[in-house]
Amino acid sequence: MLYQKGESSISISKRLTIPIRTVIEHLHYNKVRVRTQREALQLSVQRKRLNPRVKQILKQKNKITLAKSYILGVLCGDGWIYYNTESPKQTYQIGLAAIDKDFVVEFSRCLSKVFGSKPKVKKIKSRNDRWKDQYRTRFCSRLACDTFLEHGTFKTMSWIVPQYVLCANKGLKASFLRGFFDSEGHVDIKTRRVSAVSANKKGLIKVMVLLDSLKIRSMLQKHSSKETYSIYIQDRCSVVSFFENVGFTIRRKAQALDILVKNYKFTKTLAQDIQSKLPRMLKLRKKGLTYDRIAELLGLSSGTVWKYINKLKDPERLTL
Repeated sequence: MLYQKGESSISISKRLTIPIRTVIEHLHYNKVRVRTQREALQLSVQRKRLNPRVKQILKQKNKITLAKSYILGVLCGDGWIYYNTESPKQTYQIGLAAIDKDFVVEFSRCLSKVFGSKPKVKKIKSRNDRWKDQYRTRFCSRLACDTFLEHGTFKTMSWIVPQYVLCANKGLKASFLRGFFDSEGHVDIKTRRVSAVSANKKGLIKVMVLLDSLKIRSMLQKHSSKETYSIYIQDRCSVVSFFENVGFTIRRKAQALDILVKNYKFTKTLAQDIQSKLPRMLKLRKKGLTYDRIAELLGLSSGTVWKYINKLKDPERLTL
């Protein structure tokens, strides 16, 4: 009677002090049609009995924010959405587990900004001595999961860059890319490049489109040993643009990128300076030093050293 009058199964459970599962079982037993989630939500709105958490989720559902874009970027990488509708163990959660605490804390903060309820960050001790401890955060809500599943499945081979991100402003694009590169990105100081790895080629191509819109050039390369692909950002201007517009939340990656940018030679070396260093450059090369080592000693880029030493092998091509 209470249910047919519009009471929710939760309120009936509280009023009669019986488990909510018992309420639902008796409704089914007496052949009372149970309201769908949408119908229950509409009724809750009409009767103004929504709890604050649901109100916040509904309020943010169609909003486009930096926090939401970051979460979407992480979900295309290390994050997950677990959506299990099978009874009796129905589970709905958005989560992330990683070795970098600052990464997980930022993901938790963004969930809080979007949904108004901050999930806890828990340390997970590794059972294997060779593996590092992880940090994990989870937000359990079917409505929250539905909010993100409108933009794709976020499975390894099928995740996509949401259309609204592709058409968004610079800030939202950068926030999505930061979330993705926090998950899948890597900085190699030695080879002077930023990279990201995934088995999803189509997804990576869309990420490259985003990068290009921020004037960050990149290239796609397939790994020969396995079915995975890498995006490489390796020219000076693009690395600097990535540093200034995207960057990393993860401290260790941000520090590596900072070192990479500082090591780059941002100003072109005058031809006269190179001319004065040529004799020492050749002397060091004859001693067997590598181009990288010579560049380090003379304060030049390895590409400049290689270029001028190899030009000297053909005097007619030498133009200083």
